[in-house]
Amino acid sequence: MELQLGCVAVLNRNQHEIDQNISFDEMKKREEFFIKHQEAFQNVPDELKGSEQLVQHLATIQQERIRSTFPHIIKELRKQIAEKKARLKKIPASMNTEIECWTNFQSMINAYRESIHDNVKGEYDQVASMEGNEVPATFGAIEILASDGMDSDVEDDISEIEEDLITDENDENHIAYHIYRLQQSSCYEFQPSLGQQYIQFPTSTNNSLAQEHFILGLGYLHNFLYSLAFEQFQQAYSIDSEFAMAYVFSSLTNSEPVWLSENPEEGWKQIKLMNSKIHFENLTQREQLYVIAVRKFYDQGNIHYDDYINVLKQIYQRFPTDNEAGLFLVCILFSKTQPEIRGYLKRNPNDRQLQIDILKTILKNNPNHPGALHYSIHVYDEPQSALFVLSNAIQYSRIAPSSPHAQHMPTHIYLRLGLYKETLIGNLESDEVGANLGANSAREYHSLAFMHYTYLNMGRRSIALEILESIKILFSNGTYYQMQYGIMYDRHIIETQDYTFAFNNSFDLIVCSECISMGDILWLNQINSGLLLVKGFSTVKNDKEYKLTVVQEYIQQLTDMSIKLNKTFPTLSTSILAMKFQLQAFHEYYRIAITYDEKNIALNYAKMATELELSVNPPAYGPPIDPVKPSQELYGELLLEQQQYEKAINEFLNVMTYFPNRTLTLLGLARAYSSLNRTDLAYLYYSRLINDMLYNSDFGLQWYVEAYDYLATHLEKKSDWNMNWNFVEIIIIISFVIVIIVTLSSIILVRKYSCRNHKYDQSLN
Repeated sequence: MELQLGCVAVLNRNQHEIDQNISFDEMKKREEFFIKHQEAFQNVPDELKGSEQLVQHLATIQQERIRSTFPHIIKELRKQIAEKKARLKKIPASMNTEIECWTNFQSMINAYRESIHDNVKGEYDQVASMEGNEVPATFGAIEILASDGMDSDVEDDISEIEEDLITDENDENHIAYHIYRLQQSSCYEFQPSLGQQYIQFPTSTNNSLAQEHFILGLGYLHNFLYSLAFEQFQQAYSIDSEFAMAYVFSSLTNSEPVWLSENPEEGWKQIKLMNSKIHFENLTQREQLYVIAVRKFYDQGNIHYDDYINVLKQIYQRFPTDNEAGLFLVCILFSKTQPEIRGYLKRNPNDRQLQIDILKTILKNNPNHPGALHYSIHVYDEPQSALFVLSNAIQYSRIAPSSPHAQHMPTHIYLRLGLYKETLIGNLESDEVGANLGANSAREYHSLAFMHYTYLNMGRRSIALEILESIKILFSNGTYYQMQYGIMYDRHIIETQDYTFAFNNSFDLIVCSECISMGDILWLNQINSGLLLVKGFSTVKNDKEYKLTVVQEYIQQLTDMSIKLNKTFPTLSTSILAMKFQLQAFHEYYRIAITYDEKNIALNYAKMATELELSVNPPAYGPPIDPVKPSQELYGELLLEQQQYEKAINEFLNVMTYFPNRTLTLLGLARAYSSLNRTDLAYLYYSRLINDMLYNSDFGLQWYVEAYDYLATHLEKKSDWNMNWNFVEIIIIISFVIVIIVTLSSIILVRKYSCRNHKYDQSLN
């Protein structure tokens, strides 16, 4: 066939762009910019410029070639049908034994496996040979259709195809190109289930496909899958260039208030793009308010929270049935109610109450809205109220099974309630869903941190270490992975009390020049302060590595960090100061103090740490992070060593109110009650360690052995005590029965005596 394409100008990827794996969409943008700004292309007709025109030309040519070759294809098809009929008649009898079936099945599997391998290598001979192979008969007798009937059916189908092609011959959009455009513009063949079916947001677009992308984008946005949400909004306004709401919410993918991360410059770029495309006067009043809201929010590339919040309040007041206005108001208010910034005790109560009121209203009318369910978990994620939102958390995971974040979020509540097994399962599911989503950037490494913490508390240290090491190999991919490793590293030492780990696996403070957002800076300082603490603990407990000046340097670094962060992060500053007193207490108790009074000085440091932590806590979301070691737990452990058992128990029980069932806390309670010879309660907490936490721990784990030995040695005593109590119960019951019998006998005798006296009196009369 002669070449028909002619000349179409496209922009190829250079080697640098290939190495960077620049996407097709990004190259398309670069191509448009290149062609638009190159003088050489100014007089070239539009139909000869760009990859999209290339595809259209190719599709047209392909269509013509299909038409020209179609008669030959029909002829070949008829020939193949005749051959297949002949082969069908030669099919051997069906197999009668299981071995015969299995042998043939295995041969088929092997053939297909070889075919797949050859495909991967680019060798297609095996594929062709497979297509020519006879299909082994593994089923019963096959009914052969009458040859005349089959021919007529096939001819009817072919005539229909020919008729369709003739009909479409003069259509403006050719078939192949139309299919290509449909594939490019349609939503995924398999749409993820994010709870988007419960989202209602009418817009002024007349394009149903753009609206579909828009709703899916909202689903991603409510599930904190920001990059995937942006892709959907981008698809929406690429289909309908005047789709104002798609631009509005694409800009909001640059605002992550729960994670304290904002990118106002990128948000403002989306606003400028919107301004160049939409006709403001053609929008509804409600849509105009949304446009005004984001314009004020990102004005000139700077964040303006209060202006944005005020407009959202206007929208929600004027349109009370607009769930999205209410939910995005709830979401942005997290910037003012996050405990990481102000602590639980210093949050704005009016803002938090507004969040609660809005969520209650929306969930009453739409109990399955993914955003309302999701944000309610964040609002109630604190010890005193976690139980109230348990049903919402479970429901959220059910209505959004394709969201890794939806599978992870219930574990915030599980952890608040001390349900470690459920926490582990939820985060395993989150990690699996994240992997299946197909984008590593969307995977929930946050859930991996929860998993690591849970495995540590369940005594499965080998698996926890594997998780930690799996992050370490990703360091070359960026500082983010070092930070993710850092928080797990801190917890690994705290939860295992393995103070040699820091010297066998050295890890320095993280330097992050790209940490610009408030959330990144907060997280960086949380991790580094924890690193200083665990390095200090490790130095104190390691005889070979201990140096007074080193520990003092760690204490000074914590002090300096606390002072530096006092204005921007007052809550974190207080928590770091608590860690400084923790390290002083630890150092004083185990290295400096000798006399009882000197030990009490160390206890006073620990008490000061506790008071500081409680002034801004209970701690923020999830496992301990600032401080990485609960101050009351450390105080309780030192009191336990100082044989102040009642005080130690009080501290451990306080920890149980906001970190229930931590292994170290349960262990402290069991040891304290055992030291007081309160066998029943010691037995209770050692049992909880074995049954709830360490039931599947690593073999030989010291804490498991301790708990098991105690339970084993006290089981007989407990049985004897139970037997004695049963004997006492029997004696009490027998005594009770005797008392009843004696009482009844007395009543009977009294009545008999009364009757006799009555008869005697009558006889006298």
